Amino acid sequence: MKIFLLFVLSVVFQNYNPSKSFASHYFDSYQSDAPWQEQKAHLDNFAFYLKKNPEMIGYIAFFTKENQSVKKAKSRINRSIKYLTQDISTSYKIEKNRIVIIYAGKSVNSNIILQPVDKKLPPPF
Repeated sequence: MKIFLLFVLSVVFQNYNPSKSFASHYFDSYQSDAPWQEQKAHLDNFAFYLKKNPEMIGYIAFFTKENQSVKKAKSRINRSIKYLTQDISTSYKIEKNRIVIIYAGKSVNSNIILQPVDKKLPPPF
């Protein structure tokens, strides 16, 4: 007798409409309330990719929970931008004009999506 198990994982985002330029999946995503060391690991991978692909723009989309302040979320995003563009402890130093921040709306979770897109293509969000 064979038994098949099917697991379905779904994530619901509100106010999100990917354009044709958006990849079929995200480059990376994580919870914005993850520990800073974990966030830096995601940002390091993103920065490494952007450094190796100078024709790409790095989009950072963030969602807030229904009860979360956008101001608090923006302060976390600003810390991420500073880490990617100015932090002397990293060798990345991505140019500020290659990082685009987008507030994507309210969601069940406070997620951050990292998505590189070719400069010639429209924004993914």
